[in-house]
Amino acid sequence: MYPPDQPHPQQPGYGYPAQGPAPYPGHAPYPGQAPYGPMAQGGYQYPSPPGYSGGYAGPELASWGRRVGGYLIDYVIMMVMVAAIVAAFFGLAFGLWELIDPTGAGGQDPPPAFLITLLLLYPALFAAMFCYRWLPHASSGQTPGKRMVGIRLVKETTGQPVGKGPSAGRELVFIALSAVTCVGVFVDLLWPLWDGKNQTLHDKAVGGIVIRD
Repeated sequence: MYPPDQPHPQQPGYGYPAQGPAPYPGHAPYPGQAPYGPMAQGGYQYPSPPGYSGGYAGPELASWGRRVGGYLIDYVIMMVMVAAIVAAFFGLAFGLWELIDPTGAGGQDPPPAFLITLLLLYPALFAAMFCYRWLPHASSGQTPGKRMVGIRLVKETTGQPVGKGPSAGRELVFIALSAVTCVGVFVDLLWPLWDGKNQTLHDKAVGGIVIRD
């Protein structure tokens, strides 16, 4: 039994500091605790809210050069993928033509199945290139190109992957900027050069940042 006038050794006041609830990931740790969580990795210093000084350590942002390197790797992979899909569709279309009209009795006009197969090529290419970027960004934040250069897309407020909805929106914003004018896509891709968080416009649309992995 402990003396009635002495606190229990595990209680505050006996040399053991009171333990409050653990801080949320991204918040400053308690004294004596090591930083943890996605927003506690050293690097970029986020600005403080109004009325506060200092700032808190955030993840190290990916440089524009690394982002360009990852994009170029992904572009080469996508072009190989496009070539394979085009070859497959043309092979299928000519195979159907040969199957439907093996003797060429139909003249020079291709059968409808040939034309329909080629028309389906365009949505197939769009879907393949869209999914190549959409699904990896949604699940892990890394396309093959980003993984090779060591960067990752995350949600700015949580440090976690952005998810399927925001990832799809991010790609649609990029496509819209590309479709409006070629100037739009170049402005978007160059935006990290003068942006405080190294974000493109399609990053800002979903609150995403690209960080060093």
